[in-house]
Amino acid sequence: MMESRTLISKENSIIRNFLGMAAFIFIVPAAMVLALLTLPFSKPVNRSAQEVLEIFDNFLENEGDPYEWDDFISMKISNSQLEYIRQQAAQIHLPLTEEGSEILDRLRLKAKELI
Repeated sequence: MMESRTLISKENSIIRNFLGMAAFIFIVPAAMVLALLTLPFSKPVNRSAQEVLEIFDNFLENEGDPYEWDDFISMKISNSQLEYIRQQAAQIHLPLTEEGSEILDRLRLKAKELI
């Protein structure tokens, strides 16, 4: 059975505790900042109009997952027409209101035209 050890503990040597603090104070925040800085340069996803239509249908039928919506509105789409639709959809907040449902239905029709 493998013994688990924490990064900072009374049982650790001074060097190990120092390395644990360095990892926590410098490496973890630096990795988070780097991830945030590279986000705008991430490659757009190849999403079809049919996929966009299915996402919209799920939410209009109250079957959509909030994580799916977050993924959809936060990832750029390589197709410029679908990207425009995605940008418009990003203005809609969950849970859907009546107005949000109407806007999403109009965007759904635009996506359907692209199939």
